[in-house]
Amino acid sequence: MKTTKEYVKYQFSEDELKDLSNSMARKVSEKNEVEDQKKSVNSDFKAKIDGADAEINGLARKVQDKYEMRYMECEIIIDHKKKKVMSERLDTKEIVRERDMTEDELQQKLFDEKK
Repeated sequence: MKTTKEYVKYQFSEDELKDLSNSMARKVSEKNEVEDQKKSVNSDFKAKIDGADAEINGLARKVQDKYEMRYMECEIIIDHKKKKVMSERLDTKEIVRERDMTEDELQQKLFDEKK
């Protein structure tokens, strides 16, 4: 007897269909788990990239502007003759702010003179 193999339709039994269904359910679950891991990893990398971008932008702004605003120690200088109040940086002795004395500050001078 001579035999050959042909590509033909094969009908699954109920037990085979049950096994295939279980295998498919496991694979769907595995795929969903891997997709969730991918989302988590992508989210972590996106956060790291966004953080690096923010830092780069901040550094670029400093380089471009050649300065940044900082809180610096200053001495308050009151010039009663000019009726001015000034802020002088302690490190550079630069006057960074100047304003007219308020009415209260002008009145205080009168009380100081009477003492």
